[in-house]
Amino acid sequence: MSTQQISLNVPDAIYQRLKKQAQESNRTLEEQTLDVLAATVGKKPQSLDDPTTLLASLELLDDAALWNAAQSKLAGEVSIELEELNFKRQREGLTESEDVRAEELSRQYERQMLLRAKAVALLKQRGQDIRMLSPK
Repeated sequence: MSTQQISLNVPDAIYQRLKKQAQESNRTLEEQTLDVLAATVGKKPQSLDDPTTLLASLELLDDAALWNAAQSKLAGEVSIELEELNFKRQREGLTESEDVRAEELSRQYERQMLLRAKAVALLKQRGQDIRMLSPK
């Protein structure tokens, strides 16, 4: 396989995270950086709809962005619609289109929860005090 050389100016925060990840996995900084690039670029275009790509991209965020992700919630109207569809399913069942919509909203909810959990885990891994995120 042929290779190409590139030179990048990387913000110090990202550089330090890559360096720490490389040290923790007993790898060179170059190997770690290539893995991150490969996971992000992949062999085919991926979107942030892909959970693997989404979770990998969180590792590149700074702490402030992770705090935002950890505290994010579904839009109120989406949450209400999902709840109403779940209640209707229990009471009388759903039409085919309602069932499709409920599944779509459930996937959005699950994606949001996965995003929040990964953001919290990364904050904790970086030494942040995450106690305020715990339910009281």
